[in-house]
Amino acid sequence: MKKWSGIIAFLILVIMLTATTSALAFNIVAMHEIDNDDAQGYTTHRFGFEKMITGNTLAYGDARLQPCVKSSSDNFRDRNRYEYCFSYSQERPIVASVAAYLYNINFTDPRATYNIDSASSYVLFTVGEINQDLAAAGWNEIGEVTGNLPLGNKNYASAVILEPSENSPSKNCGADSIRVRLGY
Repeated sequence: MKKWSGIIAFLILVIMLTATTSALAFNIVAMHEIDNDDAQGYTTHRFGFEKMITGNTLAYGDARLQPCVKSSSDNFRDRNRYEYCFSYSQERPIVASVAAYLYNINFTDPRATYNIDSASSYVLFTVGEINQDLAAAGWNEIGEVTGNLPLGNKNYASAVILEPSENSPSKNCGADSIRVRLGY
């Protein structure tokens, strides 16, 4: 019995270590932390997200809200979204990892979606979804995209795009700070 409990404990430890290291198992070459009000010199674009809120739990003291309702158009360019823009230069296949700062009682979107727009082409790569209502207070890892972003030795403009879910009109999607890590 002791032998089996030792093996089980070892397997649990291996699983835990694998889960914690796989989130950022790449060489980070650049990191961008971008707030909703672009106070650090980044560019943001909002389509919807008209309501601004303030509070001491929010990154830099403010954030934006968008009701979780269907946009009036199926065309991506007309949909409600928040774009956090950045640029990068990379010669290797790139990995992008995204985290979002979520810490406000008004952030209640059950399925906020975070995408990467590669090279400003509106070709979206889904990073992941998060239930903002149940998210931990502070930074939350959303996910990563691997190997689909463009290659080459030049500067690329890109964006993390936050889209609210569309079937929960009594809920609100919160746009505060995001963190994108780039590497290979």
